[in-house]
Amino acid sequence: MLLRIIFSLLIFLTGCLYCMTVTLAVGEWVPYTSCSNSDCKIAEHIVKEAFKLEGIDVEIVYYPWKRCYEMTKSGECDGTFPWYSNDERETLFYVNRENLLTSKEVFFHRKDLDFEWESLDDLKNYNIGGTLGYSHVDFLEKNGIAVDIVNDDITNFKKVLGERIQIFPADYIVGEHLIKTNFNAQEANTLTYNPKALSGEKSMRLLVSRTIPDGKNLATKFDNGLKELKSSGRYQQILNSVNE
Repeated sequence: MLLRIIFSLLIFLTGCLYCMTVTLAVGEWVPYTSCSNSDCKIAEHIVKEAFKLEGIDVEIVYYPWKRCYEMTKSGECDGTFPWYSNDERETLFYVNRENLLTSKEVFFHRKDLDFEWESLDDLKNYNIGGTLGYSHVDFLEKNGIAVDIVNDDITNFKKVLGERIQIFPADYIVGEHLIKTNFNAQEANTLTYNPKALSGEKSMRLLVSRTIPDGKNLATKFDNGLKELKSSGRYQQILNSVNE
């Protein structure tokens, strides 16, 4: 009888392991994350499929990016993605090690603006926009550069078109997608970007709360699943879909 009970418990615990669900918070960042557009969930698909390979289901919840960060820090949700890693985040969260996405932030501007820059000091000559909750705001402000902050990238594009700001930084894939899907041909043809990256190409990661049980192991499992997804070719297939 005792052996039967132990065997039943093992089956129950094994079943729980393979039906584990984690809750991850993301904001709007098309074409990588989106609460409404099923064609703009590239990062979401990658994360879900990587965890699935480790027997873990993912529930996605949508909030402004700053709130996603705070919810993960407090343990209100298990994690958030995609974020750049830095010293502060390495301290506050468990950060996975395998690259989730590579982002290159560039400055978008009107074509009729003669915009070139070499150093951060050069940027002080321009009216610069920024998006709330994005790391470029802190980066620019810490370097003594004033930033006009709004809630989303689309508003920044509208401000560039209306010449209320001159430049603003955004991931170049995200920026080009937003221009293509939110503005008419004449408006889109007015916009361009300088190819020089704000701070080089950056790897993006999953942040896992340090307040949840076994958070470190969760980050490791994600790394394992992500490596398998890449080796199978499925990761690149998902990335390629952004241009389809």
